[in-house]
Amino acid sequence: PPGVPHPGFVNGTEEAATTANLTWLEGHYRGNPGGGVCIHGCFPHTCFPHHVGNSTEVVGFSCVTNCIVGLERSLRTVYLLHVGCTVTFLLIPIALTRISVEREILKEKAEGKVFSLLQLQAKCCAYASYEYMSWGGSQVEDFLELAIGFALLTCFGIVLPEVAVYALFSHIVEYRLLAYRMTNITCRPFPLSSDGIGTWQQVFEGISMFAVATNVGLAVTQMHPMRSWSSDTKLGAFVLMEHSLAAMYVVLTYVFAAEPWDVKRAEDFNNVFKKKNAWRQPLKVPRKSTSDYWSVDVSIVGRADSHPLSKMGCAHSPDEDWL
Repeated sequence: PPGVPHPGFVNGTEEAATTANLTWLEGHYRGNPGGGVCIHGCFPHTCFPHHVGNSTEVVGFSCVTNCIVGLERSLRTVYLLHVGCTVTFLLIPIALTRISVEREILKEKAEGKVFSLLQLQAKCCAYASYEYMSWGGSQVEDFLELAIGFALLTCFGIVLPEVAVYALFSHIVEYRLLAYRMTNITCRPFPLSSDGIGTWQQVFEGISMFAVATNVGLAVTQMHPMRSWSSDTKLGAFVLMEHSLAAMYVVLTYVFAAEPWDVKRAEDFNNVFKKKNAWRQPLKVPRKSTSDYWSVDVSIVGRADSHPLSKMGCAHSPDEDWL
């Protein structure tokens, strides 16, 4: 492999001379009862020599195995494909909705009518409903994309640190497209009760704990110098580092609580205040001091000009009733 001096061969055969330096193969071969030697599993792909001080004497090699090189190549390919698919499936509903709206606007103009914002919402519901297996996305699909990217970054970041750079720029694009889709393309979902996004916090916490074991396992089995240790030493190092990092995670979770102490203090104060004033009668406000909400307009029809698709011809029709 690159980085290793080429040995001299005996009489042009494949047998290396006895003076050849083959220390770079240590830990990557095993012998058999017949006296033969076989290279098994991961073998060196690129090696870096170790010198004594400033001299040219080589005392050892640090090699990158073909397993690490293959894992890096696979991670780079998988992550870039994941980003490309995510961006593509965010652009498709935007394009479909805009094309449909443009066609409908031309049709309405030909008939002398105005394309209203309610008609736009109807098109969004037809092409981009917020439900599973639809172009408008869903809570499961949107968070699953984030969970996959987070898992690739945290579990294999020790092998391919450049994934963090890919994640930075890809998420800038993804979040911008996701915000645009949710604001202007996705149909407003029906107001049904749901568990919210709190369930996904447990998923991300589980990925974080799994990433600890994954990174420690890769460091012990595939990286220099721990990969050259004996099996018993590797097992002890894995258990020690994994438990240490897990304990650190628990301590940090306890120190930095999800709810800040000042928020807890304010909540306790409010609870005490409500208990002290629970026996009092509610304050009666005179009718003339209250506000009249009958004249408040909460419709969305008259706000078509503020919508990003208003430039395409969306407006309020004079014949359309207010909500």
